[in-house]
Amino acid sequence: MQARTRKCRRRKGSTLLEFALAAPLLLTLMITGFSIGMALTRMVQAGQLCRNANVLVVRGVDLSIAQNQTLVVRMAQGLGMNLPGTFNPDPNGKGVVILTKVVKVGANACAKGVPSYNGNTATCPNYNRYVIAKRLVIGNGSRWSSRCGSPGSPLTTQGDVTDYDVAMTSSNIAQNFSDTPGASNIVSLAQDEYTFVAEVFVDIQDLTIPYMMPLDTIAVRNIS
Repeated sequence: MQARTRKCRRRKGSTLLEFALAAPLLLTLMITGFSIGMALTRMVQAGQLCRNANVLVVRGVDLSIAQNQTLVVRMAQGLGMNLPGTFNPDPNGKGVVILTKVVKVGANACAKGVPSYNGNTATCPNYNRYVIAKRLVIGNGSRWSSRCGSPGSPLTTQGDVTDYDVAMTSSNIAQNFSDTPGASNIVSLAQDEYTFVAEVFVDIQDLTIPYMMPLDTIAVRNIS
């Protein structure tokens, strides 16, 4: 009986030692799994937010109006885009929705924007170029920037670039749009066609595991 008691004590001591050695690894795996799971959940939500925001724009909802912007912010609950206690976008928050309309300038755009246009494309500097025609920002627009670039001309209260500036002002030319095969290209358009590009950026640094797995930003894009 005494021999059996000594053996049991030795086994208990070995079990405790094995647990002590394995516990840090198991705890790290649990925390990592939780962090990755939360990041994936936010990524799915950001993707849905991006798609839904673009659908609203395509259907003609004016998201330059503050009341309509709350529709977008409601879909971003949990992403830190709202002012505390409200559904108003936080300009210093943890996320942003950037909505851009890009047009490939053709004869029709030149006719709208060039004064006394007579069909001479040489008088239309942005002819056959991809140009930003609208820009709306909901949330923290100072931290992240659009891959489409930024319009250089003043915007209207609805976020539009004037027809004149679309046709005439080179600072409104969009980035990462090209008809060159193999070039960095978001989408290709025919002349006078346009597309809506929605981009969502969300800060997920709070899910970072110190010294192991740095996390920074979720970035999602939708094209309609």
